[in-house]
Amino acid sequence: MALALQRLDTALKRGKEALRTGPNNLQGIDAYVATLQRRGRHQDAANVMEWAIKRGAPLEAAGPLHARLGQVYDNALKRPRRALEHYQKATRLLPEGAERMLVVNRLNELEKRLERDRLIREGKPVPRHLLPEEALEQGHDHGHNHGGPPGMPEVPGEHEGHDH
Repeated sequence: MALALQRLDTALKRGKEALRTGPNNLQGIDAYVATLQRRGRHQDAANVMEWAIKRGAPLEAAGPLHARLGQVYDNALKRPRRALEHYQKATRLLPEGAERMLVVNRLNELEKRLERDRLIREGKPVPRHLLPEEALEQGHDHGHNHGGPPGMPEVPGEHEGHDH
């Protein structure tokens, strides 16, 4: 445990040195950000990535930095609007490929989640296409009986006009 903390402290020192060399030391910045995140210092990690982007990180690094910022803002800092901004920037900067598709998927899911949350706040029904994948995979229990035990087919005609 003490050795792990010592390694983290060393990584933090090296990361600070990487910042002094500028935004082009991508490996150093990446290692510093990773160390900050492991220490739970997510806002500091976001600040470092924002700094690197503003100081002119190379174009090939800006896309991945925006993608990572989106994740930090969405998952760790619970700031979905900021995450949305960074995911959108990442999709414009990343070349076609697997990384870009992953970011596009995250962006789509976040947009759906924000719309779903808005509808819930307003007391409106949430359309099926906005439901999270987990909810669709678990079935569609939405508050009524389908005429039999779970897993059994519906009783025909019992829910006329009911849309699944």
